[in-house]
Parts: sequence; C-alpha cells; structure tokens
Amino acid sequence: MARASHEDIPTATKMAMQVELRTTAQYNTLPHGTLTRLATKVRNEDVLDAVAGVDIQLRRTIRSTAHHALISKSTLNRRLQEVVLDLKPALTPEHMSSRVAFCLSNVIQNDASPSVFREFDDFIHVDEKWF
Repeated sequence: MARASHEDIPTATKMAMQVELRTTAQYNTLPHGTLTRLATKVRNEDVLDAVAGVDIQLRRTIRSTAHHALISKSTLNRRLQEVVLDLKPALTPEHMSSRVAFCLSNVIQNDASPSVFREFDDFIHVDEKWF
C-alpha cells in the first residue's frame, strides 16, 4: 500500500530538509535539537491570517475554523488562548481621572496632622468593571 503524500509541504522544502538532515548527521545519528530546529514553527500571525481568510459563517466553532483554515484544532486553540490571555484592559484618561478623584474624595486633610484615608469598613468593594 502506497503512503499518502502530504500536499501541504512543497517537494523542494522536503528535499532541502532531507539534505540538511543528512549533512548534520554524525555517525548515523542526529545531534540533539536538530529536528526541533528544522521543524516549521507556526506563529500567531500565521494563525490569525489563516483565520481571517475563513468566512465568518464558517467560524462558528474551533473545529470548523481549524478545518477551513487548514490548521490543527489544538494549534488554533493554543494560539487563541495565548492571544486572548494577553489582552489587558485599556484605561481611558477619563477613567484614570475618575479613580484619582475617588481617592482624593476619601482623604481627610487636617492642618495639624498628616493626611489619612477615611475608614472603609462601611464600603463594599466590587469588581473593577463596576468602578
């Protein structure tokens, strides 16, 4: 039975990898890290570009998106988690000034003693998005 050929890797790339493996082999064994160095790394930009090329109607699930973007499901999931976990909330100048105003409104200033914050025993602190 004939082996299925992988159409996603060009023949020239396969030949170049084969030559590289043969030239780096020492005593019929490969040095440590050779395969990792030769392996094609999938970058976040490549994954996002492939996903952007998929129609929105086909992006309903990770499985469907990965299938139509020609990326493995685990690679897509891992790259999306890396991108999503890096998102940081952006503070607008108005939000920063409202935080400073709130802090200043809770400072008790006396000429005789240094400034102190008032007691917060009667406050309930909630999530930042409700601030």
